[in-house]
Amino acid sequence: MEATLPKFPRRVFTALELSKLYKVCKKTFIRWIKPFEAEIGERNGRYYTIAQVELIIEKIGLPEGYED
Repeated sequence: MEATLPKFPRRVFTALELSKLYKVCKKTFIRWIKPFEAEIGERNGRYYTIAQVELIIEKIGLPEGYED
């Protein structure tokens, strides 16, 4: 029987929550997305919107252990 990976949840996330999903510290995660910050745009308070999360996934890929 083939194991299936969980789907990546499409919701708002903080930078810390995303960094935990990517299994890196927040500082490293911010460094990864810095080249794309003009495209991603500013956070809404502490949160990235669903559209911004989609862009982040498009730019740096899905976290290990998730499928689209």
